[in-house]
Amino acid sequence: MATSTATFERKTGIWVTLWGVLLIITGIVAIIQPAVAALAFSLVLAWIFVFAGIVEAVYAFHQRSEPGFAWKVLAAVATFALGVIMLVNPIASMATLALVIGAFIFASGISSVMLAM
Repeated sequence: MATSTATFERKTGIWVTLWGVLLIITGIVAIIQPAVAALAFSLVLAWIFVFAGIVEAVYAFHQRSEPGFAWKVLAAVATFALGVIMLVNPIASMATLALVIGAFIFASGISSVMLAM
């Protein structure tokens, strides 16, 4: 029993180490090539929206007898469409993501100041 646990821990340690090395390399590339990193982030996020839209649609149709079916389908279509738009226009989505993040930081700062008063 102790041998199988040690083997499992060794295999797990190898995968964790490989994951760490991959993250280090990815971080270095992101620092050296921020435009490439921004594009990659935008495309990954776009694919997440596409798959999320599909999952939301499947969920909506499984719950079609429940109230709010039309809203669930509308949300699924909107999420899927956002992903497709981001895939079609990756440069525009990069700029938009930067604006959204900036707006979020700005709003967060305003709320922090308001809460402090």
